[in-house]
Amino acid sequence: MPLATRRDSGSSVQSHRPLVIGVGGIPMQCQFGDVWDVPVVMLHRTYLDAIGRAGAISVILSPTNVLAENADTALDLIDGLILAGGTDVDPALYGQQPQPKLGQVDSARDHCELALATAALARNLPILGICRGMELLNVSAGGTLIQHLPDTLGHDTHLRSVGTFERHVIDVAEDTITARLVGNPSRTVMSHHHQAIDKLGSDVTATAWDADRQVVEAIELTCSRLVVGVQWHPEEDPQSNLIERFIAEIASQQHDWSDR
Repeated sequence: MPLATRRDSGSSVQSHRPLVIGVGGIPMQCQFGDVWDVPVVMLHRTYLDAIGRAGAISVILSPTNVLAENADTALDLIDGLILAGGTDVDPALYGQQPQPKLGQVDSARDHCELALATAALARNLPILGICRGMELLNVSAGGTLIQHLPDTLGHDTHLRSVGTFERHVIDVAEDTITARLVGNPSRTVMSHHHQAIDKLGSDVTATAWDADRQVVEAIELTCSRLVVGVQWHPEEDPQSNLIERFIAEIASQQHDWSDR
């Protein structure tokens, strides 16, 4: 695939370089080498492979206090931000107490990624939120979440078994950025989540739903030109090229933010 490039200006000669996409890293404990059992910051290779297929460079953003306090400095180095999946968002961030079936939370990661999202929105930087990332975008805009979806739906269609992805149909609003990014006429997606959006945040519009229209499956932030969240996992779906389309969308609009 041709490189997704950004056109840099500022001199009489314009140069092109590959787009750089920052992705929020996932802190966890990791065993490797038959010796080590240490804390690491990792990311599923499927995210990085999708970014590479788009001809862009990936940078993993480690969730530290330094990054949270210097989000703008980090964003100066990238052309787009992906907020990846992972643990539950701390309900304290949307004014609720933890419910019994709330999963693991990572307050440090929440704090860092909220800082990144807020700074990115302020400068109109493209953002793609995936699963937890979509939920965090909604919370950053003042929205709330359903802490355990099966309690609301009465079934576990979106997460039947931990560690597996459930394929199901979604309904996407036409003439939206989401529809352009999905691009698949059959519009089936792969999900692995037990939380979902409840109340939409300010300037947040729902752009896709499950087949029963009970679960918001995608959102767009109307205050920005390219901020989309999806509840499913396109990076795990061989039938999806949503991440590649997101990066292509950045490249196609590069003249709009080349002076950033």
